[in-house]
Amino acid sequence: MYVQTFARKTATLFYPSSNGFWLMLCGFSLLCWLNLGACSAPACKKNSECSSGHFCISGTCKEGQCHPQKPCSQGQSCRNGRCVEPGCSAQKPCPSGEFCDEGQCSAGCQKDGDCQGAQKKCSSSHQCVECVQKQDCQQGKVCKEGKCAACSADGDCQASESCQQGSCKSKGCSKNIDCGGTKVCKEGKCVVCQDDKDCGNGLYCLRGACSTGNCIDTSDCKQGKVCKSGKCTPCSLDADCPQGQKCLSGACQSGQCTKDGDCKAGQKCQNGQCQKSGCTQDSDCTGGQRCVGGVCTKPQCTQDSDCTGGQRCVNGSCQQPGCTQNSDCPGGQVCKAGKCGACTTNTDCGSGKRCVGGLCKSGGCQSSSQCPIGQICKSGACTGCSNDTECGSGKLCVSGKCISGACRTNSQCGSGKTCKNYQCVAGTTGPPCQNGSGIAAYRFRYRTSPGSPRLEAWGLRSKDYWETVPVFAGSKLIDGGKALHLGRASAYVRVRWSFKGIRSYTKGSLCIYARSYSTGSSAKFRPWSPIHGDVTSGLISVHPYKWYCVDWTNKMSIKDKPGLLGYRLYPAQYGSSSLAIQAVELCLQGVVY
Repeated sequence: MYVQTFARKTATLFYPSSNGFWLMLCGFSLLCWLNLGACSAPACKKNSECSSGHFCISGTCKEGQCHPQKPCSQGQSCRNGRCVEPGCSAQKPCPSGEFCDEGQCSAGCQKDGDCQGAQKKCSSSHQCVECVQKQDCQQGKVCKEGKCAACSADGDCQASESCQQGSCKSKGCSKNIDCGGTKVCKEGKCVVCQDDKDCGNGLYCLRGACSTGNCIDTSDCKQGKVCKSGKCTPCSLDADCPQGQKCLSGACQSGQCTKDGDCKAGQKCQNGQCQKSGCTQDSDCTGGQRCVGGVCTKPQCTQDSDCTGGQRCVNGSCQQPGCTQNSDCPGGQVCKAGKCGACTTNTDCGSGKRCVGGLCKSGGCQSSSQCPIGQICKSGACTGCSNDTECGSGKLCVSGKCISGACRTNSQCGSGKTCKNYQCVAGTTGPPCQNGSGIAAYRFRYRTSPGSPRLEAWGLRSKDYWETVPVFAGSKLIDGGKALHLGRASAYVRVRWSFKGIRSYTKGSLCIYARSYSTGSSAKFRPWSPIHGDVTSGLISVHPYKWYCVDWTNKMSIKDKPGLLGYRLYPAQYGSSSLAIQAVELCLQGVVY
């Protein structure tokens, strides 16, 4: 039954309502009670337009049968303000093709395996899509709104790629500047340099990388120079030189002197040592004298014919045939068993000489300590190294030079250390945690929107799989837009990340900066891993905001399958079961990259 009236040539239909009033159809989306006499829009269209604990029912905000401050009885869940029996739970999962939504199975995927055909990935909104990240696409395409599509700008691609005709391709190089400043461009590829000419522009090729300086440490310098501020320069103090050397005339040298002027009055520089004045060789003497026993003396003879009685002229004196010391022998021979003959080892020759072809010759070396820094004594000659063993303990052979070093790769260092510049150093590098020691693998804080928190700290090496998505948490921030409200035990934030680039860690703590969102009831939080299970925190106070942590060491692993490494952050079914969260932090100790 209805009544039709006409006013200003406009027809209006009236219908009787169940409470005795008449409803008038006023037009699209407008309703009017006849006793009010005017058309108006409904008070609400959806639950989010109502205050906390109220729901939109027949266009009017009404208090629901349940809400965060008025929970349902044990075993029931609150759905759109009504207490309903749960159709699903962790112990009672939904069938394939459905997921558990506030205790009720709803259409949608739970994991990638639920999807088929071209749409083989399960998105955060439980929809089967073609892709969720760029790695899911092939042939240089990128992931846009769940579909693999052609790129339109370089920003769509990775940092090492550019968008070329709709496809992300490696940038390659055409000049050195394209290689980041340390490598050089050769045949369209970025490679390590071989010499200074590769670098150009006044740069030096140092250990395979272009550098503004010509040294990293003193082992890179020659001619006794030392490395200062990346430049090989003359030394000025003994302290500038390696241990066991002195700064002599601007050069680091083993021994006490390089010339007589380095010694005290009355001394001369002999074989790098300051000794009392005297001669060391005939050229030190004048007037035809010869050096005999360190003293310039007029020789008794200069040849055998100057001697009589069958004697021979040995080092300026007439002697019976035979010898008592090497100096009695001519031409580099050595004295053995009273007779002059050929040497066989460097030891036969004595200090400062080496045995070459059976004759003792000045120069060369007997040990590496007599060679310039970085060189070794090999077969009586100072030369470059060819392997680490030749350099001895605590040193490595790098580019033909022996340098101080303990490692070449991280595997040669102990736990918690990495190899840097051939030395094992502590491996923990990254932003510090705000709550406790260690580095912040990540710390995000809510500022602008529930779905896009601000990433405040990042200590991981890869952003593969990174996401933080609130599920059933409402769409508004609270406490002045600084906190996300998780208003019931079924609401959660899903967080996922990747340990790519990290070898190990010793301890992990999961912390939230939060408070109980209640006027007088504390709360707890419960993170849950799909692989390792959950853990519940201690009590969380109503005020003020504080950091609250749980030990998360055994709830994650470097070996966890990508995509499953993460957790759901729930309010625990305790007290208010309602949280206001400002920030979330994962703190790691003993990290080795």
